[in-house]
Amino acid sequence: MPSLQDVMHGIGVNWGTQSTHPLPPSKVVKLLKDNGFQKVKLFDADSSTLNALRGSGIKVLVGIPNDMLYTLANSVNAVEK
Repeated sequence: MPSLQDVMHGIGVNWGTQSTHPLPPSKVVKLLKDNGFQKVKLFDADSSTLNALRGSGIKVLVGIPNDMLYTLANSVNAVEK
């Protein structure tokens, strides 16, 4: 049976941007790096967030926000946009 170390290949976190007091993206990237996070999942591909992650060595996955799932599942036009 493999150990947890054998299975894990890095620590990741979800980064949401819907907040009443958002931190600057560069500060969030520094916090992620300082705390050993190697992967991040975004639900908003905002250019300032992506620019802050550029060159950080953190792997990025862009997800679909829940409020967009229905529209994207039912409209090719929405997906293309």
